[in-house]
Amino acid sequence: MILSGRGRVKLNDRVLEVQPLDAIRVAPRTARAFEAGPDGLEFLAFGPHHPGDGEPVEGSWTDRQAASCASSPSRPSTSAGVL
Repeated sequence: MILSGRGRVKLNDRVLEVQPLDAIRVAPRTARAFEAGPDGLEFLAFGPHHPGDGEPVEGSWTDRQAASCASSPSRPSTSAGVL
């Protein structure tokens, strides 16, 4: 759950814009990363531990990569992982 600020979340190969009160469900095997916007990003994460969850993933993502992954500037739909 995004508490304050704005930013982006990367779920596998999708990059989505997030803002306060967005709820994000991440499956255990989904690679994820968060990037804060200029005012920061505060979020609450909770859930049980699953074997293999939280393992580091090689590679990075940049503004250029995110721009090519983003489908539109509008808010993501629930099918994209943000509720």
